[in-house]
Amino acid sequence: MRRTRTLAIVVGALVQIAASPSPPVARCDLGDDGHVEQIALQGTTIAVALEGKSLGEVRAPVADPSVLGPGTLAIVDAGDLHVAHARWPFLDGKHAAEVVLTVDEGKLLTIFAGVTGPVGRDAERAEALRVDGRGVLRYQTAPGVTRCDGDDVLFPERWDVEAARFRPVAIAPPTGEALSATATIPGDALAPSLRLFRWTATSSRAGDGGTAEGLRAPIELGDGDPKTAWYEGAGGWGRGAWVTATARAPSLVVRGVLLSRAPGNLLRAVTLFVGDARWTVTLPRGERLWIALPSPRPARCVTLAIADASDGGSGAATGLAEAAIVTTLDGPDAISELARAVAHGGPGVDGLATALGELGAAAAPAIAAELHAATGDGRARLLRVLVDGGSAEAAAPLVAALADSTERETRWLADELHRKRATPLGRAAGPLLIALALDETKGDGARSAAIGILAADSAALLTLTEAFLEGKLTRPRVRRALVRALAEGDPRALLPLIARDLASGHSRSAVEEARLVGLLAARARASGDSALIATAAEAVRAAWPATTLSSTADADDFALRFVLLRAARALAVTSLRELVEAGASSTWAELRWAGVEAAIALVEGAGRPIVLRALVDPDPRVRAAALAGLVALHDRDLAPRAAQALADGWPLVRVQAAQALAESCPLAAADALVHAVDDRSTDVRIAAMGALASCAPTRAGTIAVALVARPRVSPLLRETAATIAERLAPREAAPAIASALEEVLDDPLSDERAAFLAVALVGALDRLADPRAEPALLRAATEPPAPSLRAAAIGALAHLCTPAARHTIAAAQHDPEAVVQRAAASAVAICH
Repeated sequence: MRRTRTLAIVVGALVQIAASPSPPVARCDLGDDGHVEQIALQGTTIAVALEGKSLGEVRAPVADPSVLGPGTLAIVDAGDLHVAHARWPFLDGKHAAEVVLTVDEGKLLTIFAGVTGPVGRDAERAEALRVDGRGVLRYQTAPGVTRCDGDDVLFPERWDVEAARFRPVAIAPPTGEALSATATIPGDALAPSLRLFRWTATSSRAGDGGTAEGLRAPIELGDGDPKTAWYEGAGGWGRGAWVTATARAPSLVVRGVLLSRAPGNLLRAVTLFVGDARWTVTLPRGERLWIALPSPRPARCVTLAIADASDGGSGAATGLAEAAIVTTLDGPDAISELARAVAHGGPGVDGLATALGELGAAAAPAIAAELHAATGDGRARLLRVLVDGGSAEAAAPLVAALADSTERETRWLADELHRKRATPLGRAAGPLLIALALDETKGDGARSAAIGILAADSAALLTLTEAFLEGKLTRPRVRRALVRALAEGDPRALLPLIARDLASGHSRSAVEEARLVGLLAARARASGDSALIATAAEAVRAAWPATTLSSTADADDFALRFVLLRAARALAVTSLRELVEAGASSTWAELRWAGVEAAIALVEGAGRPIVLRALVDPDPRVRAAALAGLVALHDRDLAPRAAQALADGWPLVRVQAAQALAESCPLAAADALVHAVDDRSTDVRIAAMGALASCAPTRAGTIAVALVARPRVSPLLRETAATIAERLAPREAAPAIASALEEVLDDPLSDERAAFLAVALVGALDRLADPRAEPALLRAATEPPAPSLRAAAIGALAHLCTPAARHTIAAAQHDPEAVVQRAAASAVAICH
């Protein structure tokens, strides 16, 4: 291969020819021997000829040429030789097939033939080729791995003309304005770094295997540990190897760089890139060096590139142990400055917040100090940093913030602290939250939220319970929050404590304690703890006032008796029968109702006599509760008593009686239900029809058809009847149901509610499949505006499958509504 070359180019230097309908052709003295070769791009082949004689051709290096787009051809003055460079882009827009060739001593020489672009499924690296006046360079790139000046060349290999092969090369970094580092480091640069720049990329590192896939971020430079170091992996003394740091926020201003040398080579000079500025920095001897910029510069990127080093003959790699980018925020008061910046906001503030959070416990005091003045989004960011950090030191400022927060902020903080309850933050917050909950000077919302956070902490609940029983929690909202929390607590720990205070007769909050006993008793029953249930029952019995409740009794006395009866219902033990009896015999209807409810729950039917007496109670609510009790007790006298109650003067009771008869319905009861269908109350008629459908379905079907045929019947009752007819109507009822459907379709005032009635009627006709209903179904399938009715009618016509039905079904396949189209498709499958 020639070492020198002539400058004879017949066509001219840097001839580039794009693909065109006719084959691109260039003429050039590729071999620098005075002979002009003809270079032609023919489809996916580059052919070279001399004086009409072919020197050879090279095809695009792909198995399937159809994946390629049109190619381009360039003749390039590449340093020590002329080359022809052909390039065919792939249709995927990411890759290219490339060929670089020249002529050497009259023979065609292929320098490169391959595919460039991303490599591998994850595209962690890419192969690249550069052909210009500096030569033919083959190199790699990787996403995000670049210098501040945009240079992304990794592991470069230049074509060696003498050796006729690619050889690894070190490319010196560009020079910049001269600058000198110093071993004298100012005090503010020695303060712990905030690490607002993260080392994210390097051009090479020891053990990278010579491939971009082996690279990883040089995090050793920012870990604060001088025992860890980044070493370049390029070989020699590493000229041109670089590392890049990126800013967490675009607003950062760089003052300088603090370096710590790694053992091995003596680094003598670096090129420092700060944004778009560049300096060549001379490094004196010393383990730690300070590079001060001539003036602070805003930057989002900092690169250090090795410009000069000496291995002293050892052959060791060049490296750095630490490299801290010092910004205007760094210094003795750095953490406070960073917290202030996060609170004030601005471009990239989320990155600053992340950096603040990475400082962990050290950031908590500064954030706490800043929270007092922070508002809005700034305050929210500071609180998020504390929560995400999860350190015990964050507990105090977070609980203090909870005590002085907006309603929305309170909810968020409560959720976050509850989620963190098993972390160091949550454990440290526990005593502080208890203190907040007990602090009568704080707001109800914050105190209630603190109690909610502590609801899963048994020890904290015991502490709060003792304060509650001692009357230390006086605010109603806070007490309600505690009752809710205690209701979810451990009955074994809480129930004896509350029951003992309730039974003492000196309770400061008997109503709330009685309510708690009931709530906890229900959970104790589920656990089967009989001793615990007995303790609670004794407390309920002892707390029942000995005096007779009069019409002038105060509200607290009445409320206490009511919640004690509800607790008795939850306990459901026979030892409380006398108390239940007292409640059911009260002059207050509300207490009699609660007493009946409690009597129903008594085990082994012990409350049956109380329930039976309540059937004639003067209050309709009590009578209705008694009827429901007979159902729950599976009482043998349910049917006759419920049938008798169908004549009660109150619709509420008659409705309950009808519903009760759905459970037990002998002939006499069925007759009573038939009579109730004509009740003056629509609610009773609907309940009676529903009960008939359960206990006398044949009669219910016939009556339902009759009701459907009566237009003046209440719409709700008619819909109920239509629904029952859909299931139970006899076959001979089809004409009557069809007539009712026609009547609904004819009504010009029918609204969307009428569509529900019509759909139920269509459902009945669908089940009966009577041909006499076809005219009504055909109208329902075509006329109504409600798509649900048209779809139902199409489904019913499928079972008739007459010619008219088939025609209507076919037309419905083009209905504008999707639900009708689906119904038509199903109908076609049924009616071929």
